[in-house]
Amino acid sequence: DWIIISDNTGKIIYANDSVFKECSYQNEQILGQDVCMFVGVDLTDEVTLKHIQTFINDGEKYEFITSRFIRGNRRIYLANTLTTIWTENALEYYVCISKDISNTLKLKEEYYKANYMDPLTNFPNQKVFLERLDKQLVRHKRNRKKLGIVLLDIEGIGNINTEYGISIGDYVIKEVGKRIGGQVELQQEVYKYNGNAFVILCNDIQDESEVEALLINIYRAMEAPIELKTRYVYVTLRAGIALSPKDALGSCQLIELAQIALTYGKKRRKLNKWTFYSMAIKDELEWNKQVEEDLQCAVENDEFIVYFQPFVDLREEKLVGMEALIRRQKQDGQIISPAAFLSTLEQMNLIERVGLRVLEKVCIQLRAWLDKGYPV
Repeated sequence: DWIIISDNTGKIIYANDSVFKECSYQNEQILGQDVCMFVGVDLTDEVTLKHIQTFINDGEKYEFITSRFIRGNRRIYLANTLTTIWTENALEYYVCISKDISNTLKLKEEYYKANYMDPLTNFPNQKVFLERLDKQLVRHKRNRKKLGIVLLDIEGIGNINTEYGISIGDYVIKEVGKRIGGQVELQQEVYKYNGNAFVILCNDIQDESEVEALLINIYRAMEAPIELKTRYVYVTLRAGIALSPKDALGSCQLIELAQIALTYGKKRRKLNKWTFYSMAIKDELEWNKQVEEDLQCAVENDEFIVYFQPFVDLREEKLVGMEALIRRQKQDGQIISPAAFLSTLEQMNLIERVGLRVLEKVCIQLRAWLDKGYPV
């Protein structure tokens, strides 16, 4: 077994003979290295890093499987147990005990499942998807083919978790995964993307119609309710789609555009449950961003003013009330109607702040009129 001890920053200060022998390293090649990196933790794996951070915060034992290369460029698989040593309520050392499990085929399979498969749905996970997408983009570019990614989000899963419990929510996600998986064809690959989202990689497509045909089948499969122990629940999906090379050439940008399309469709609440990314969406989002930035400045600069519309009793020729109307007066003096900014203020959660400021201005004006003897 390997025994590695690091200080409280994770830097290795001790390794037993087995480590040096199997790796064929000298002292200076091991001491001072990061213990997690040395045993083969993938620093791009956010799930593992989150578990390690939880372990660091809670001080509990953490067990995980990694792989790395040793002497002779041979890959080995390690079952690691990470523990801590504390003195007087202060963390002093991390101790990592690693066992070579390379000769156990079953553990190799467990390693693959733990690192590359989603345990709930048994679909390949986000890590596999990202690796596969990069490879497929290279192939499609070389062969001048098109591909698309479909990001599918389960709506309302948080409400299901709250009402029925997380175990029921997991069951719903698993059932949705089965229905999605039952509709994909040979050139389509399903992956679990994150907590309540799936992603489908559509290879060698001719045009958008092929993706739409897939989505039509998926939504038909989702029409039937999911049966629970005592009741049924209906689940809906939202989808955002991006195509390559039409929308983007790189994997990161393609995923980002699919996420933008998904978010756009959610906000719009369109009857159509899926949204293809387009330049029109980009232009609209950029315009909305400019409007929001402009309104943020308007709030900070106190550009909102009040117009008073009087109510007059014509018989008595007497003022009986007034209506306070909000307007925006820009720096150049231009007056803007509330129809142009109220809904955006609500979306930005600034409406209450602006409303209180308007009420303050109304009260100040009423006080001024009363002080002058006006019957308001």
